[in-house]
Parts: sequence; structure tokens; C-alpha cells
Amino acid sequence: MAVYGYCRVGDDGQQEKTETLAMQRQRLDEYCRDCGVIRDRTFVDRGVDGTRPLGDRPQGGRLLARLGQGDVVMASRLDRLFRSAQDALTICASFRAAGVSLHLIDLGGNVSEDGIGRFLQTVLAAVAVSERDRIGDRIRDVKAEQRIRNRYLGGFVPFGWRKTVDGDIVSHLAEQAAIQRMIVLRNQGGSLRAIAGVMSAEGFQLTHAGVQKIIRAAERRDGSRRALPSDLM
Repeated sequence: MAVYGYCRVGDDGQQEKTETLAMQRQRLDEYCRDCGVIRDRTFVDRGVDGTRPLGDRPQGGRLLARLGQGDVVMASRLDRLFRSAQDALTICASFRAAGVSLHLIDLGGNVSEDGIGRFLQTVLAAVAVSERDRIGDRIRDVKAEQRIRNRYLGGFVPFGWRKTVDGDIVSHLAEQAAIQRMIVLRNQGGSLRAIAGVMSAEGFQLTHAGVQKIIRAAERRDGSRRALPSDLM
């Protein structure tokens, strides 16, 4: 069994303030220490945009080529490894088939275990549907914009999404997972303020009003908008 780490920072000329290489390595070191394992090697992609598939990245491709039965892959966050929910679903399925365990620190560790794996697959499948819907919406929006100005007009990009240097709107996997978690907590009766507190503890600085707006936007996209009673705020 071999244990591999993976780190990535983007190509926008600066490292993400919340996920520098040093911070990613530190989180991997702390996780390995807590688990009592030694990391055999860490694959690092510098200046690589997250929209590139893992296998098309210089070090990501080398990582995939080395994996064998019983190996472990770990990363600090879901979005360090995958470009989209569909990409994550595909690679997670290939890992399971090859007997490779996947550990994502931001999701609590080993996401290959049966219960957690099924939950992650459900969340990713939901996000993948949302991505496809968003792509369809984006195509229609772009066509309308092109008829007017023949270019992307820009504007506010909502929580859960990012705009690439080419002007495309792509999902932000960590934030999409956070949206699904907010919806679950809300459906379980959690107040908006309590959910905002949970999100803050997990690294997402949101107000209760922001949580409400995000949940309502997600429900509109899913076509299942429901009222959010003010007495739970």
C-alpha cells in the first residue's frame, strides 16, 4: 500500500489565499499524523487551473498512473482534485474499481467507506445535474447576449460557481457540497443562524440572510422552491 498526497494551486498569477501550497501540505501533514500513516509522495500541480481534468494535469496524470490496489490518495479539499462533479463521480468510480481509497480532509477524511461514499455519490450526482442545468442556462444566456453585444457581459457570480478566464461559469465543488449540506440542515429543521454558524466553522463566512438566499436560489434551480418560515431565523 502506498499513500499519496495531492496539492494544486491555480494559474491566475497568485495562489489562493485560503489554500496556498504551504497550507495544503500542512493539512496533509496533520492528517497523516492524526491517522498514524506516512505519506510516500506528494504530487503538486503549480499554476494549473482547476477546470482541467486530473488526468490532464502534469502531476495529476502521474498520480493516476502510479495507483494500484490498496493505495490511498488524499487531498485537503474536494476542489483541489476535481474540475466538476461529473469528473469527481467518474474518478471516484474508477478508484473504487481499482481498490484505491480517497481521503478528502474537508469532508472528514476517508470518503471511500460505504456510508460516506454513498452520501458523497448522492451529493455529487445532484451537483452534476445542477451543472448540466446550469450549462443549458448558460448557453441560452450567451446566445441572448451574443445577439445584443456578441460578448459575455460579466456580472455577479453566485456562491457555488466560478467564472473562468474564458468567461465560462463552472461549479465550485466545495461550495456546491456546502449548498447541499445547508439544504439538508434546513430540511432537518435547522435555523438560518445555526446553519450560518455551521458554515462558518467549516470555513464559509455567510450571514443567515446569505444562507437563506443561497438555499432559495438552489431550490429555484431544482424547481422545488419552498417557503422558509421567519420564525426559524
